[in-house]
Amino acid sequence: MSAEMRKSSPERSESWTDLTPDGVNLMTAFWNHMGQRYGRSWFEQYGHTLPDAWRKSLMSMTPAEARAGIAHLAKRQDVYLPNLSQFEQSCIAALKANQPMSETHRAALPEPQSVRKEKMTKASQYCDEMRARLK
Repeated sequence: MSAEMRKSSPERSESWTDLTPDGVNLMTAFWNHMGQRYGRSWFEQYGHTLPDAWRKSLMSMTPAEARAGIAHLAKRQDVYLPNLSQFEQSCIAALKANQPMSETHRAALPEPQSVRKEKMTKASQYCDEMRARLK
């Protein structure tokens, strides 16, 4: 996951080495959760232990970012098992969806009609004042 995506993510107070109330580290709990969510086919496809590629990817994000990715996957209409790149893309999409609009994007939008009308009124008043002074 890119550094720019992590900048806007929640506090990094939670760690993958933290334990659940059951005494399981969060990374193992994540893997077990995916197995529960997708059933037996998850473990048949990927195994009962977390593969190194998944472990490395998870270490590049927070548990909160992974949860956001899981929630984003849950919104999909298909029932296919996500591969690692699909899961990463889901995490990124979830983070982008929660990012506030940047000033660059906001500046590209047309201004609201009420703001435009107010500016036009002020400009018209200014012009009237200048005409009155020039008489």
